[in-house]
Amino acid sequence: MGSGQAGKVLGRTGLRLSAFGAGLIEGRPSDPPGLGVPRPCNWCDLPALVTAGQWSRLETLLRERPKNPDPAAPAGMNGAADSAGLSLAPSHDANVVEVERADAELLLHVRVGPTHWDRRMIQVVEQVLELTGRSAVDVLQLAPFDLERIKAGEPFRRLQELREAGRARYFSVWTDSVADARWVVENTPAHALTLDAPTADDGWSELLTAAGEEGTGIIAGPATAGGDVETAKRLLLDTPITAFTWPVDVA
Repeated sequence: MGSGQAGKVLGRTGLRLSAFGAGLIEGRPSDPPGLGVPRPCNWCDLPALVTAGQWSRLETLLRERPKNPDPAAPAGMNGAADSAGLSLAPSHDANVVEVERADAELLLHVRVGPTHWDRRMIQVVEQVLELTGRSAVDVLQLAPFDLERIKAGEPFRRLQELREAGRARYFSVWTDSVADARWVVENTPAHALTLDAPTADDGWSELLTAAGEEGTGIIAGPATAGGDVETAKRLLLDTPITAFTWPVDVA
């Protein structure tokens, strides 16, 4: 172990995530600007159609050792959850683990859009694995959220096929709605979800309780912390949120 940065386990997956993961920006006008992900971090959040150039630049960025590693949350920070409308106990100490050293293999969290929620999902996953030189995606995510398509069942059938083939280890779903996130926890086999919604939105506390009961890991997006890294750190300390995906622009 190297840096000693504290991280949490992502629900029932057993995966140890650093507090922040590098979320590769896809270049849409609505994307937030590259904000700089706190390092060291041991996972990245990629679109399935990532290019070789993007992957190379991102991997190089994350392999660089920062001169002054930024801890996930300085000791003694608290109160952010209450001020943001959440009233929750911190994660149990048993869920806080030391993240693998900075030069360990990065965990792959890959987003697949609805266009590829049919048999083409297998093809795009194979492309990502060939590009990154990996044998399996650690977390394969349906993103963005499409309730009717998910209810129809095909997306999760494809995810299951990939898992049985050893090409994906765990499933996830992305949403920007607390209500939809709660539906995912209660009605799908997803091991984790990413929620990019302000903590002021109704239902956060109930969602985190339900996720804890089901063993569903929660990754939050920048909107949850108002785009502020320090707020994100306090939320990680004060709530069961596992980690934040944070935008990085490598273009």
